[in-house]
Amino acid sequence: MRHLIVRHDPGVFYAWPANCGIWSWGEEIAVGFTRGAYRASTDNHSVDREAPQVCVIARSDDAGERWQLEEPDNFAEGSAFGEADTDESQVPLDDPIDFTHPDLAIRCRRGQILVSTDRCRSWAGPYGLSGLDPGGILTSRTDYLTLRRHEALFFVSYRPESLASTKLPDRAFTARTWDLGYPRSVLRPDGKIVTTYYFTTEERAEQHIAATLWDPDDAG
Repeated sequence: MRHLIVRHDPGVFYAWPANCGIWSWGEEIAVGFTRGAYRASTDNHSVDREAPQVCVIARSDDAGERWQLEEPDNFAEGSAFGEADTDESQVPLDDPIDFTHPDLAIRCRRGQILVSTDRCRSWAGPYGLSGLDPGGILTSRTDYLTLRRHEALFFVSYRPESLASTKLPDRAFTARTWDLGYPRSVLRPDGKIVTTYYFTTEERAEQHIAATLWDPDDAG
């Protein structure tokens, strides 16, 4: 088991890979996450809410050993999704999505999705997910399973309206703060797993993106 730094910069807050997603094609891996200005907090996320936040991607061409930061077209929060995720920010889907496309990647945010067919280098959308009326808030998680060419199963998280502004209690052990986690994992061709998450340490106080490379045969 090895722990690596995917992205850390002084004064920068990086977080929430589970929101944006992770995708892989052989040894090529792309993981999305949010970038903002760091602002230390003990009772909320350590990000400056008054400064801009955008979504970016880190890409590895060697199965998670080394990473480079990218800013793909139409992936950043402000250009891809309306702040309120309204119907006005959506574009029509003219042709069915081919979920079997070899270079496909999909990002979910609440009731909308973005679609890439060039391994996360550019994105189309946002498209609305129709027929969803949970009576609450669909939160930002990207997790889906391809079933057949024009059919996929999306795992969408939900929060009741009554908890929309509630700060739920958090617990963390052997960690500097509760403000970490949101993992996403992919399986490498050699059978090892790459798990990405956001983390913080005494050495690197700013929340940053880290990765753990591990072998499930050694877990136990």
